[in-house]
Amino acid sequence: MVHQLDYMKKILLLFFCFAGLLANAQKEKDFDEFGRRIVRQLTTTHRFDSIPIMRMREVREFLRGQIRDSARLAKEIYIRDAAYGDLYLSFQKSIVSVKNSYENQNNIKVEYLDTYHEHLPDNLKNTYQFIVSFIHKEGELENEVQFIFDAAWHKNSFVFLGPLTEKF
Repeated sequence: MVHQLDYMKKILLLFFCFAGLLANAQKEKDFDEFGRRIVRQLTTTHRFDSIPIMRMREVREFLRGQIRDSARLAKEIYIRDAAYGDLYLSFQKSIVSVKNSYENQNNIKVEYLDTYHEHLPDNLKNTYQFIVSFIHKEGELENEVQFIFDAAWHKNSFVFLGPLTEKF
């Protein structure tokens, strides 16, 4: 009887561990919701500050959670620290540029299409390249537009890893 209780406790512990892992993992709907949010916030008068670029302290934390080799970790942090200022400025410029171009247009309609994502080839878990597609309508003119950017799943949400580009 005691042996069965130990067995049940182990199974229950494994169940809770697995449930915890699933709760932190991103789901397909998270990618879609993130894509819709990006389109909505960049093409309307919504403020964009609720989807930030990953801060350097978060980058360090993110890397520490994934890289076990201390030499590789130190190198990655050094490289990203050195490039962060330029990366942050290019992110801000890309967002402001896209946001301003849509705010200055009158009578436009935007229809979300799809969010495509694939893992980045950086050997880190939960880093993705996004391609978010939507239709931009202005009068009779209709174009498919794509926002292309890199993002990471960190602390149960997506954060940008760099600038956004717009493709027509």
